[in-house]
Amino acid sequence: MIGHQLYAANQVNLGAILTTIAMDLKIPLSISGTIATLFAVGIIVSSILGTFTIRRKNLKPVLFFGIFLFSVFALLEGFSSSTWDLSLYRFGLGVGEGLWNISYFSFLGLLFAEIRGLLSSLAGNMYNLGLIWAYPFMVIMTSLSGSWRIPLYILGLLGIFTSFLLLVMVPSTRSDHNMDSNLKLNSSTRRNRNVSLGSLIGFISAVIFFAVANFYPTYLITRGFSPEFSSLIMSIQGWSMFVSRPPILYLSDKQGRKRWLYFASILSIPVTYLMFNLHHSDFTPTAAISIIYGIVSGLSFPLTLVFIQDSVAKDSIIYATSVYNAAYYTGGAITGFVTSSIISTMGWEVVGAFLALLSFMLFLAVAATKEIKLTLK
Repeated sequence: MIGHQLYAANQVNLGAILTTIAMDLKIPLSISGTIATLFAVGIIVSSILGTFTIRRKNLKPVLFFGIFLFSVFALLEGFSSSTWDLSLYRFGLGVGEGLWNISYFSFLGLLFAEIRGLLSSLAGNMYNLGLIWAYPFMVIMTSLSGSWRIPLYILGLLGIFTSFLLLVMVPSTRSDHNMDSNLKLNSSTRRNRNVSLGSLIGFISAVIFFAVANFYPTYLITRGFSPEFSSLIMSIQGWSMFVSRPPILYLSDKQGRKRWLYFASILSIPVTYLMFNLHHSDFTPTAAISIIYGIVSGLSFPLTLVFIQDSVAKDSIIYATSVYNAAYYTGGAITGFVTSSIISTMGWEVVGAFLALLSFMLFLAVAATKEIKLTLK
């Protein structure tokens, strides 16, 4: 979980000091913004290849290699001198992060099947914690040291140290397992359908999540809110996700996942529409909508992932996690282009309608799945 905080911190490390880097390396801000998000392309590539490189008998080497790789590239980012080498390091960082994310969630899904919902929620919260401390860390260290390279060196070295700590302390996974005969699946078709539909849910959820994360602060400012208010609203969303995930995912361990997927998809329809169709500038309704959105959005990645993991046999968990991870970050990679095109051609209100339509598609995809929980002993 310390490693997963570093995983999150390295995704936003450049974004926190992007203007400083662009000025120093003489990179146009638009291009530097593209470079900062290149990690997503690396994640997609390694997620697709992950199922061929990870062996189910032992995830520990891949956990080590994933965090070691993205930490080395984070360190190398501090030595960048041009657009090209920074882009290369950013892509390599994403490759390592993809391997880390797959093995991290597969590790939890394999070893802790009975409480994988709760642990996946706590694992997801580590991502939020990483974002919370990464932004001020990058800014403060850059200011104190007078160089944007110093915090990158520190993050890289801290990750390398954590990778060797993991190598020493984390036990290897074992491949021997028994399945409860009463819970065996009747056909591989049903399993594959849940993986396919779950990946579709992940893809759509990512488009909604990254659209709000990237564009909602700007929307609030265009509606007359101050930048400080905008940041407060985004903070409210983040803390709402952080607080609501563990209890809901714990309940899903006991009650099943599908009812909560229904809850998230149905509630997302009016919430996403209302978020981008404000006709006032009052704090209370805006904050209330953001709290509800935080609850719904916070469920999207971990709940769908454990739903997919529940639906496959142990030897298919890594494959299913790889497919889901690739689908999710593919949705994230196209979000900027799609959302900015809608804003520029049709306006902000249409964004709300577009996200509401995607939420309805989520509901249809959830309805087509089958509730399956394969208990591993």
